Amino acid sequence: MSCGCLKPKCNSPAPVEYSVCSNDGRDVEFVPLTDFLPQVRVVAQGVPDDVALEWIGATLIEFARNTKILRRIAVISVQAGVRDYYIEAGDSEQVHLVHGLDYGNCHRGESFDNLRSYMFGRNGCGYQGCNIPIQRCDNHIYKFEPPNKIVLKKTPVVDKEAGFRIDYIAIPTQSACEVDKLIFDRYQSTIVAGALANLLLFRKYEFADTQLASVFERKYKIGENQAKIDVVSEFKQGFQSTQNTWRV
Repeated sequence: MSCGCLKPKCNSPAPVEYSVCSNDGRDVEFVPLTDFLPQVRVVAQGVPDDVALEWIGATLIEFARNTKILRRIAVISVQAGVRDYYIEAGDSEQVHLVHGLDYGNCHRGESFDNLRSYMFGRNGCGYQGCNIPIQRCDNHIYKFEPPNKIVLKKTPVVDKEAGFRIDYIAIPTQSACEVDKLIFDRYQSTIVAGALANLLLFRKYEFADTQLASVFERKYKIGENQAKIDVVSEFKQGFQSTQNTWRV
């Protein structure tokens, strides 16, 4: 599983040989979606694995989208002459929202070189937020082009290590076979309830029960609402992150 980091467009001039995605916070661990199956089978006895996994995956996507729980940070090095960068979220995740681009640490009283002054104005540092769906993310510092492209509005004139940071929200991909262990550890019963709320509506299976499906739907909503509260409080841990080294 590759980390959620950014890299310059491959055919950009003077491509870098190596770069490091250095993130703050915990390292992300992943668990297979099959780990959710035992609890699903307790109620939906005899359900084919592929059918159960399909609804487990769909529930995970809905849960992550609605709660915004998969918060990620990517710190990248800027390359002279390169304006286009791509968020590499890996095979199991995709970008849902871009919170913002952080191009400095003014609050720490640090000095900044000509690169940031050239790119971002006299102050040379700051934070440009974009707490909106990615399709509408466009401001004077950068533009986000779905599904994963960041375009800087000004062209960097020199290389700069750890030039800026992207804060974004991830959700599982449609084909994901694994998910952040945070969801499994804290919200396993919620995800199982969401999957069962759909599976129990299939009348071709002997376990079908529309009334029980409604019960699990309510359980899922309760769990989702609790997760939203947890996200607001940020678990007192801040952003969740990954760490990896990659090569262009």
